Amino acid sequence: MLRLTILCLCLMSLSACHHSKIWQPTVLPHATYQELPNNMAWLYLQNPQAGWGAATLWLRLAFADDSERHVAHMLEHILLRRLRANDSPFVSHAATGDDWTFFRVAFLAETLPKDRYREALALLNIVLAPWQASDNEIELALCEIYHELRAPTSFHALTVAVRQTSLANFHRRFFTSGNALLSVMSPATEGMARHEAETAFASLTPVRRQTTGEFAEHSGQVMHHAAWETFDIVLAGPPLAAGELAYARLFPAYLGYLMAMQGEQWEGAWWHSVGSSGFGFTRLKAPTYTGSFEPAWEKATTELAADALFDRLREHLRQAFYQPSGSVLAHSETLGKAWAGGYLADLLHYPELLAATTPQDFHAWCRAYRAHSHLYICTPRVAHKRPGPDTMRLTDSVAVPKGGEMTGETMSVWLAEQVYQEIIGRGLAYHTGVSYHREQKRLEVWVEISFWEKEEVEDKVSLAMEKLLKSMPDAIANEEIWHRLEEKARLWRRMETGQ
Repeated sequence: MLRLTILCLCLMSLSACHHSKIWQPTVLPHATYQELPNNMAWLYLQNPQAGWGAATLWLRLAFADDSERHVAHMLEHILLRRLRANDSPFVSHAATGDDWTFFRVAFLAETLPKDRYREALALLNIVLAPWQASDNEIELALCEIYHELRAPTSFHALTVAVRQTSLANFHRRFFTSGNALLSVMSPATEGMARHEAETAFASLTPVRRQTTGEFAEHSGQVMHHAAWETFDIVLAGPPLAAGELAYARLFPAYLGYLMAMQGEQWEGAWWHSVGSSGFGFTRLKAPTYTGSFEPAWEKATTELAADALFDRLREHLRQAFYQPSGSVLAHSETLGKAWAGGYLADLLHYPELLAATTPQDFHAWCRAYRAHSHLYICTPRVAHKRPGPDTMRLTDSVAVPKGGEMTGETMSVWLAEQVYQEIIGRGLAYHTGVSYHREQKRLEVWVEISFWEKEEVEDKVSLAMEKLLKSMPDAIANEEIWHRLEEKARLWRRMETGQ
């Protein structure tokens, strides 16, 4: 879902927009969308001034039942572990949603952008390689997911669903060139970027692009459970038709404004897939419902929005479209999910669609959507409550030797990599972190473990942390290793600062 903060939509703030220095907004209308010879979809956004880039491989999914969701989650963890296994200067990430899964490799492009781009694509080739997994890989991924879910019932369902055959069958169905979108952003020229993409995936067997199967339609159950101290409302309706993207983005903004005029703060979001569409509204710090949503919903479908207000809403959304979250990766997220949901063409022409929308058109759309949607009001509940106290945190730290500012950051990259291999990789924990405190010139590592595992895991984690900190000086003395870590540290800094 594309999240849209409603609080900023009061009349006084509609005319203001934060202009980030991160990624020039003009790249989106000029995005290139083509098909490679192996039938893989290719989406390219170029920014010659960018100091770093990212290649993201999106795969569209369709689940026959909940067990296949567990299988997709398991594949994500196993394949991400393989992407991170190579000693590379890249930053890898993966995620899975209702309609998609993606695997991303970010790379520094200030020097040798062609070489780094080629290496990143070669790494992503691991995702689509013929499937084969060892029992050890599956076991380690199960340990990761156990700590991530923190819910014994969900974990039991996962262990039942995941088998070697189910992983292989799911991978064979969806992890193909004809079901993939390669979304790339970099400073490289379009011609060079396409040539490298074709070369990197030339060995793949071409698979005809086709619909991946019927997406499971929502069954009418409550689709969004309220968490503690929130009140959630869901509107579920039919899939959006071609050209309706502008309405879908205007709708939560307009309703958020109407509810803000009643003195209530809501956060809105929307989704669209092959089988359905919908809108979610969450009121923070609201364990009770005041009944404010229905009047706003009624007004949106019975009264035209004033021209001046509608123009301000439209202008705000036009600007927000180019800077959706202040992150260089936000465009890849937005476009990839749009492709998986089937409305990428609308998104690429979003500025024109938004400019052509009138209050009368929007009002007619609201009335039609209301006639074919269902309203769900979700009562608060405690989500994923675990028995007993939640967790304990183990921490340790070490002083950073004298050196430039990048010294501590480079060492923190090494420590984060080792924590992933020695603690997360061994299934001891899932929540870990490494921090570099510049003023104190110290590196700190922390690991969070569940209380009910304390006796079994605490000693192992403490020993692993102590061993890593003691071995760090010797491990990073190698000049080649240090250069790789330093490049990765610069990449992290650029990703965090947007420069």
